[in-house]
Amino acid sequence: MACRHFTAEEEAQIVQWANSDMSRGEIARRLERKPSSIWNCIARLRAQGIAIKAGSRHAPRPKGVGNAPWNLRIQPTQRRCLCCQKAFLSEGAHNRLCVTCRGKSVDCFSAPARVMR
Repeated sequence: MACRHFTAEEEAQIVQWANSDMSRGEIARRLERKPSSIWNCIARLRAQGIAIKAGSRHAPRPKGVGNAPWNLRIQPTQRRCLCCQKAFLSEGAHNRLCVTCRGKSVDCFSAPARVMR
């Protein structure tokens, strides 16, 4: 499917409907577009300085907030850094190095191994 750009008339209609608290789904249905394209158009119009009322349903979400269940389950967990062994709050299973070790330019795993006697 080819990219179909919004006309100036469609953009004006989107601003009017969004400011009247019409849902993205309803705007998309009326313009025969996808709700995601309406969301992107609203975001682009906002970036251009076009006022879409802040109290509207189309206000941008705070970063990291969504309606997906995995966003609700993420909670910091105490883990040990794989490099220095200090305890730190990890953002998830992917986060195994503390902030200090993550910022090092030297790879903490390439240091010569200590021989235990």
